[in-house]
Amino acid sequence: MKKFLQYSARAVAIFIGLIILMYALAYIYVASNRQKIIDKVTSEIAAKLQGTIGLGDVDVSFFTNFPKVSVVFKDVSIRDSLYSQHKHSFFEAKKLYGHVSLVNLIQGKDPLNGLRIDDGSLYLYTDTSGYTNSYLFTPKKKEVDTTATTKNSDGFKSLRFKKFRFVLDNQKKEKLIDVEVYYADVDIRSKDELLSLHIEKNSIIHSLAFNLSRGSYARETSFESEFDLTFDKNLRKLYFKEMKVLLKGHPFVFDGEFNFAGDKTYKLNIATKQVKDTFVHSLLTPKIAKGISIVKVEKPVDAQAHLIGVLAPGEPLVVVEWQVKNNNIQSAFFDVTNATFTGGYTNEVDKNARRNDENSTLHVDNFTGNWEGLQVSSKRAVINDLVHPIIDCDLQSKFQLSTLNNLLESKSFILKKGNGLLDIKFHGPMMENSNRNTSIDGKLSFDNGNILYAPRQMSMENASGAIQFKHSDVFVSDLKFNVKDNYLTMNGTGKNLLSLIKSNPGKISLDWQIFSPALNLESLTPLLKKRNKVVVSTASRGKLKKIAGQIDELLNTSNLKLQVKANKLLFKRFEATDVNANIDMEAEDWNLKDVSLKHANGMMRLNGKLKEQDARSYAAAINVTMNNVDINKVLYSFNNFSQDAIKSENIRGKLSSNVVMSMNIDRQMQREPTNLEGFLDFSLKNGALINFEPMQKLQFFLFKNRNFDEIRFAELKNRIELKNRSFIINRMEIQSSALTLFVKGIYSLDGNTDLSMQVPLSNLKKRGEDYKPENIGADAKAGPSVYIRGKPGEDGSIKFKLDILNKIRKRVKGDDE
Repeated sequence: MKKFLQYSARAVAIFIGLIILMYALAYIYVASNRQKIIDKVTSEIAAKLQGTIGLGDVDVSFFTNFPKVSVVFKDVSIRDSLYSQHKHSFFEAKKLYGHVSLVNLIQGKDPLNGLRIDDGSLYLYTDTSGYTNSYLFTPKKKEVDTTATTKNSDGFKSLRFKKFRFVLDNQKKEKLIDVEVYYADVDIRSKDELLSLHIEKNSIIHSLAFNLSRGSYARETSFESEFDLTFDKNLRKLYFKEMKVLLKGHPFVFDGEFNFAGDKTYKLNIATKQVKDTFVHSLLTPKIAKGISIVKVEKPVDAQAHLIGVLAPGEPLVVVEWQVKNNNIQSAFFDVTNATFTGGYTNEVDKNARRNDENSTLHVDNFTGNWEGLQVSSKRAVINDLVHPIIDCDLQSKFQLSTLNNLLESKSFILKKGNGLLDIKFHGPMMENSNRNTSIDGKLSFDNGNILYAPRQMSMENASGAIQFKHSDVFVSDLKFNVKDNYLTMNGTGKNLLSLIKSNPGKISLDWQIFSPALNLESLTPLLKKRNKVVVSTASRGKLKKIAGQIDELLNTSNLKLQVKANKLLFKRFEATDVNANIDMEAEDWNLKDVSLKHANGMMRLNGKLKEQDARSYAAAINVTMNNVDINKVLYSFNNFSQDAIKSENIRGKLSSNVVMSMNIDRQMQREPTNLEGFLDFSLKNGALINFEPMQKLQFFLFKNRNFDEIRFAELKNRIELKNRSFIINRMEIQSSALTLFVKGIYSLDGNTDLSMQVPLSNLKKRGEDYKPENIGADAKAGPSVYIRGKPGEDGSIKFKLDILNKIRKRVKGDDE
């Protein structure tokens, strides 16, 4: 063992001695051939380069790049013929070391096998006319000497850079690539037609602009890497695989190729893991970064980028892909937590258009996440045009209705309970102030809901139904709910609703069809109350407060067209069946059209308007037609129209009438109408007065033996004018089983009643039980008559007495002596 160590030590000593001897001989050779080496290396460099070469000092260094021998060129410059105009040197270096192969030098081969450049730059310049100094890259052509034997070198083995700046400034193609190399070592290997380079590099990218007007990629980005490049001399293609790079300290993997022949294309693939979106934005052009920043991702993601372009003017095709898991997302439109999805970006939607923000798109696939308490999912969402972003997406969610309150913060609807299911496709602008068209297709359905309509404090219970969206139209299908024991089914349509809700809500018209098996209007009088004004607080934090405000504004300003059907209708004493009505609502005003119903064994039709006067009343104008109704039931239903002259229990018969009237009514129907004006044309057939006290009182004056308890009369018809609380009775003929008389005068609800009755003496003729009264006409001559006048007594009831002078006759038309 001891002898082995001794032999090993001797071998190492001999080896070291041989190396020292070899370098000693090399030093002696360099020292003695200094000028020869300088001349040889200088002539070789000069033979390879074009342009005007400037040199400071030239020397030989044995120790600077030990163990290599180098020729040192100081203050080197290479300039093209137009340098005096553009002032950009093609090449500059404070020091340029040309590494010399002593073996090649001794054998007569080209001795230069490597370069080292300290504090230098390479500036490739092209002006707007197309002139370029890159022709200096082309080596000088050598004259071929067929008689001489040329001994060539093996080529460069290495390149070293220290503080070197590379600039490609192409003003014609609007490109600017500016890279500052702190250090770079390039080992060169050549085999057949392949040239391989192993590179260690530490640098900073100042600019990577393929189109200056669009901005630079990776601006002011540090670049550290150790990688291999391969150049195919035949194909003139440079390519690399799995290049591991640190950009600003974050690891990336690059694959790519650059084709310098043919169509001169390049491809670059970049991949990284767990990168922040703000970091990715810093590597992109400002416009692309701004477009992508529409959506912000809180946690790091995995991402890949693909660039495809040509070495010519224009923007490269950019495709970015990413994978997100359990992340938080922010955007101008919504915020989502615990989101998982894949997605991507490209700046080429239309292959025939320019690659820019308007032609760019973002897409999100297989999305799941939580949006303000709603678990939502989407198969695909696409955002096109990053200048005026338009989103196309599908959206699904199953949720509790009450969770929408925090989102909407609506002042119109408060959702207390219920289940919701959303499945829609959305197309529309992402910007809140955009008036561009919005389109939604799909359905929102719900059941077991309890919804409070705040402006009128009405609670809709057990609500269920579906809202269907078709482009900009909205359809409500089978909306069923209970309002104070009124069971309603509603179907509605809003044409062009989603477009107008932003651009012109006052032009929105909503069509509703409403059905109820039994409708109690008394419990729905809050609908006539003035709506509470809806104000959306500017301090509202609801994520959809803009939409909620638009919905509230819609309900305040839109026009409603209602088609109402009810099997049965109740209002206090009033009952009707087979109700059909068309109602237009404009703000607080109601327009009643073609209202028809069955009442009191006959038909009623109504048209009218309710116009808001103030918070307590409406100005009403109505036209009511009644056909063949039971008058006693009509009077009962309408509480005898607030008069006590003829009550429902005192009359029977079939009434047909036309009422034209205006008045002021209480919104809640709790006060009597005021300012009544209008008229009543009526015809009462098969009529009879039952125990009618005023007629019974006539027995004190006339015909004490006749039956005044049940008086049958012929068709009774007339026009009664209404003015405030007074009924003006034009001369009216009453032919009855008891007597014939003519009535005229004023019946007043304010105690100003003044009636005149003309009782012809022809009544003295006997009338039996089978007497059939027949009209002779209100204007017919009645002959000698007795006049009776009715006026309120001290107790307020009507008192009748003989009117010898017939004083009222001059004040009421139709008097007949």
